Amino acid sequence: MGYFVGATRAQGICTCSQFQLDDSNPDTVRDTLSLVGTQFFWTCANQMNAITYSSHANVYIYELLQGCTYTDNLNDPLCTEPGKVCHEDDLPLVFGTCSNPTSQQLAMSREIIGRWTSFAANGNPNIPGATQWSKIGGSSNLNVLRMSPTDVVNATLYPNVCGPIFGGTVPFNFQIF
Repeated sequence: MGYFVGATRAQGICTCSQFQLDDSNPDTVRDTLSLVGTQFFWTCANQMNAITYSSHANVYIYELLQGCTYTDNLNDPLCTEPGKVCHEDDLPLVFGTCSNPTSQQLAMSREIIGRWTSFAANGNPNIPGATQWSKIGGSSNLNVLRMSPTDVVNATLYPNVCGPIFGGTVPFNFQIF
């Protein structure tokens, strides 16, 4: 982990209860590194930047809870487990190129394409027949759309990690350099 974030930040991460290794899980190191990488490099960093930028523009955050396995991920068992969504697994849904999609993936692809198209056209990602979604209202009111077959909007996303740990005690590169 120190290779990616430096020794000081790695030590800070390793002391957090959220990222302790689970002795009962034979794949605990990879699972934990995957969680740390996802939350540090993507989820929490994007969330912090979105909150900052939201004072200047309409900003919306979503988390994809169902994807379509991207070709780069086909041979990665972590990415092909049921319920897992890996980096790039959104691309086939965004561009409507999911091979042999399930009915849920097809519906999600249509929703994502519709939302992106609406946002590009008028700055608002809401479309008829889909869960209504508001722009970020601040750090305690993110209005995160958690996209799945049953969309839900949450006020926060990983509040015990994003902010207090990542972006707080463990700073991002853009906070340091």
